[in-house]
This record gives sequence, C-alpha cells and structure tokens, in this order.
Amino acid sequence: CEDCITRALQVKMACPMCGRFYGQVVGNQPPNGRMLVTRDASLLLPGYEKFGTIIIQYVFPPGIQGVEHPNPGVRYPGTTRVAYLPDCPEGNKVLGLFRKAFD
Repeated sequence: CEDCITRALQVKMACPMCGRFYGQVVGNQPPNGRMLVTRDASLLLPGYEKFGTIIIQYVFPPGIQGVEHPNPGVRYPGTTRVAYLPDCPEGNKVLGLFRKAFD
C-alpha cells in the first residue's frame, strides 16, 4: 500500500521489493572522519607477493553524536582502523569502492 511504501522510503531510500537505491545515499559517519591511503612496495600480502600493498587508515576523532545518530548529544570515543589491499588491479578496484562508500 502507498502508506507502507512511503514509510519504507523514509527509513531507507531503496525499493522495498528489489532493494534498488534511489537518490543520493547519505550515511551518518562523523563529518571530520578521514580516509588516508598510502602505498608500500616492500610490504607483501600473502597470495599477492608480486605486488606491493595499499594501506588504508580510517581516522575518526572523538566527538558528540548529532541529530542523525542514535543518541544525539552523547559523546563518542575516537577510533583508528587500518586495512590492507594488494596494489594490483583488483585491489585498486576495491579501493575505489571503499572511497565511494566512505564518501
């Protein structure tokens, strides 16, 4: 029914039947988060010894939750995470997808 579809689109901008997204997808990560990318030709990953490594560092400083978060006004701790990809065509494709997801 129309009411159910309208409500579903308010929760998630995707078709409730097929899952296709509509409009611009906007996440709720803190605005001051950073995704830093470096490369290290001497760091070799198992199974990809012919390639160097893409190092991705995600940095989120501590802050206060906004209205779009589960607990507005509540402080959250900062965090840093590191991820590694082989510096090969497939790894660079995944890096592009990670950049898109982060943005």
